[in-house]
Amino acid sequence: MLSGSVSSPSAFDELAEAYTEQVRGLLDGGADIIMVETIFDTANAKAALFAIDKLFEECYEPRPIFVSMNSVFCQYLASIFLS
Repeated sequence: MLSGSVSSPSAFDELAEAYTEQVRGLLDGGADIIMVETIFDTANAKAALFAIDKLFEECYEPRPIFVSMNSVFCQYLASIFLS
């Protein structure tokens, strides 16, 4: 999903809802791992992880989560594993 600024609460909520729908489809399809990839904005990553956590709390068995993000400040690609 591509998004613009998520600085307003309504934009964050819309983005989190879009991520929720997408992750639900992955989980219903049998995904064993969730990867949040190519995130350049921490607010987008937060919305994606919020959506994933919400689904795990409400109705899905937790699965491993991988996050791949590019830091403008550090000039390198960081990969993070969350479980």
